[in-house]
Amino acid sequence: MRKQWEAVLRFLLWMAVWEFISSLVKDKIPFAGPVTTVAALIDNALRKEFYIAVWTTFSGIALGFFAAMVIGTMLGYFAYFHKRLDFLITPVIGFFRYIPMITFTLLAILWSESSALAFEVSIFLSFPVIYRHTLTGLKNSDQHYLNRVRQIKMPFVKKLIYLYQPVKMPEYIPGCHRALNMCWKSGIIAQFLGNTKHSIGSMLFQAQDGMNVADIFAWTIVIVGLSMAFEQIVIRMLSIDRYNAGRVNVADVFEELEDEEISL
Repeated sequence: MRKQWEAVLRFLLWMAVWEFISSLVKDKIPFAGPVTTVAALIDNALRKEFYIAVWTTFSGIALGFFAAMVIGTMLGYFAYFHKRLDFLITPVIGFFRYIPMITFTLLAILWSESSALAFEVSIFLSFPVIYRHTLTGLKNSDQHYLNRVRQIKMPFVKKLIYLYQPVKMPEYIPGCHRALNMCWKSGIIAQFLGNTKHSIGSMLFQAQDGMNVADIFAWTIVIVGLSMAFEQIVIRMLSIDRYNAGRVNVADVFEELEDEEISL
């Protein structure tokens, strides 16, 4: 209970600081305090366009991230199992990691429809990160364990989910966390630069064009809230308990190997 009160007090303190700064600079530069921002947020939330924009942005970024997760994870597995692929693809993935986000965004604007910008940019910026963390997670795992897993007669997909996936999680989860943050930042910027219709990016573009700082702050709160909610969904999905969940006992599986003694 004490921690909750402390959190409330911290929140009220920073709201007071925000309001104080607003009162100091409002006649000098475009600015909005917390009261004005909340009013703008409520005003937007009462409009149909608000929910259309939220859905357009959320669906585009979420689909892009999950597509990047599939591509990056599978490429990471293939590179781990096939060293030649690792030799060939890792330098290319490294090059992708260092390309500026604005370059991806501008190329996506030039090469495709604006409605797909968030989806495309999210994929290209996320999958190299997920690939690298998948491969690193497998390489840093107990190689004796992984060698034993290769001997187990089990459908490959089931083996990936229950035996390979958990051991790379210490590297994989931080990689997904980083990719998630990149997705939201890059996706919103892409929509803003491309002025994607019915999106949060286009709403920010309109607010900037009209110098409406309250709307900019209000939409920023929405972006942060969506990002945090999506992050929690993904991290919970990636829980080791979610993958193993007691449905595959690794020790029992290893014991099924003929004439082999395994100590875990």
